[in-house]
Amino acid sequence: MRLGAKNLVEKQLHLVADPRQLAVQRLQSVRGIPCFLVQRHSGKNDGASVANEEDLKILRQGVAAWNDWRKKNPELRPDLGGARFTDENLSGADLHGANLYTAELLGANLWKANLDSVELAYAFLREADLFGANLQRADLMSADLILANRARVDLAYAKLTTAHLEEAKLRGAQLIETDLRNATLTGSYVYT
Repeated sequence: MRLGAKNLVEKQLHLVADPRQLAVQRLQSVRGIPCFLVQRHSGKNDGASVANEEDLKILRQGVAAWNDWRKKNPELRPDLGGARFTDENLSGADLHGANLYTAELLGANLWKANLDSVELAYAFLREADLFGANLQRADLMSADLILANRARVDLAYAKLTTAHLEEAKLRGAQLIETDLRNATLTGSYVYT
């Protein structure tokens, strides 16, 4: 599945050219689980989600350089909205408070990443490794988390309304006051 995953995502996801149309079309399937059509809301960034090139440049230098930059600039809120991180290794990255609205993180390694208070609404996290990640207070509204590894993930106070969590194995997950209203949880279970 990982072979050519970036090309697969480019074929799968077609962003509407006019951002005012605010639509993301999921056109094909990954591993036979249908993708979905998402109507984007006109909230942050007036619905248009374009990553800040300087933020992307720093993150592309690697997690160590990124975390060092975050320590030196704690007041900044990185804008990585709409960026593609398919199969990227972001293990241990300090992404707290970042905008990752509509970001593509198919198969990304977010093992023990700090995603506290991150904007991940409508993000594509299918098959991402979120083992031990901190997603406290994260907004994952309508995010696609199908087949993602969510073991030991901290979702305390996170918003997962209308999120796609099919086949979720939330082993050891923290779900304190997590908002799961209208989330799709078919075949999912929580255990310690």
